Amino acid sequence: MKNDSNEQVLIPVKYFIEFHYDQYGKNPWKIHWKNSPIFFLGGIYSKDSENDWFSVVTQKANSKMMEIHNGGNNPGRQPIILRPENVEAWLDPRIESISDVTKLASFYENEDIIVGPENSSQPSLF
Repeated sequence: MKNDSNEQVLIPVKYFIEFHYDQYGKNPWKIHWKNSPIFFLGGIYSKDSENDWFSVVTQKANSKMMEIHNGGNNPGRQPIILRPENVEAWLDPRIESISDVTKLASFYENEDIIVGPENSSQPSLF
């Protein structure tokens, strides 16, 4: 997965937000990992002469996430959630191919997540 100075990173979260589009507009939905209060999203990090950047790596959505993340420029995707047994391997700098990433990127099933409308008015990292 190396591309110049890209590195794999872990993004610890309690939940993440996806936007759902319906007749009322664009609404945030909160997604929790069912088996843990904190989990890791797979990401990549890069630095150029002026900025540090990171991005969450995504994959094709499962059926529940397909219903939720149904609009915008990139519908039908979900972030990669790294299972605990794959966290250390994700950080291995020798990861160089899509097949390496695919082996570590757990495709989580509908029953692995809890979803619901986000009602909090305050954004928070944790």
